[in-house]
Amino acid sequence: MKYRSEMNLKGSEKSISRSLYKSMGYSDDELCDRPIIGIANSWNTIVPGHYNLKEVSEFVKKGIYRNGGTAVEFGVIAACDGIANGHPGRRCSGRQCGRDPIRRPQRGSWYAGNVQSHEIPLRNGTE
Repeated sequence: MKYRSEMNLKGSEKSISRSLYKSMGYSDDELCDRPIIGIANSWNTIVPGHYNLKEVSEFVKKGIYRNGGTAVEFGVIAACDGIANGHPGRRCSGRQCGRDPIRRPQRGSWYAGNVQSHEIPLRNGTE
């Protein structure tokens, strides 16, 4: 095994996983011969600082493909600290949202790597 993502995609017993990716347009080459790299993207039209992340994610995807990987993107929760300031909604803003929406897709899909396009810092510098 070359990549962690192969555990979820290689072999006849993983044909269901491959067929689900193929239903979204991925090819056998993209799924079986390259590492799958997840992109956690918090792009939305609620947080001004995240408005450009859709474009940033497109550049990240290009870089992943240029370097021999396959990019898969998933959305994560985001709220604006500034907009939530001054009322109880502040407890639900950016850094308090947690890391679970990022960890679950990565661990559940066994990506070979992950790129995070948002601003939730890691606890003590580690995951």
